[in-house]
Amino acid sequence: MRILDDDRDRAIERVTVFLTRSEAGEVRDKLNALLSGDVGEHVHVSDSDLQREITLAIYSEDDLLRFNERARRIIKTGE
Repeated sequence: MRILDDDRDRAIERVTVFLTRSEAGEVRDKLNALLSGDVGEHVHVSDSDLQREITLAIYSEDDLLRFNERARRIIKTGE
């Protein structure tokens, strides 16, 4: 697991996410779509006023070229 704070461009080790039931359902549905291969390499879940967003991605150490350099670095080094 890697967590990137996009606003500060730094890796973080812990995050707490507070979701409404609707948002939690959307996260579940989008993760299921990722796992089944029904969507691309990542999905976005936004709050109702589009001010906050979670990006979820599934990666494999063997297939990192589809990610940008910043994403590859955090996956490889955690930084």
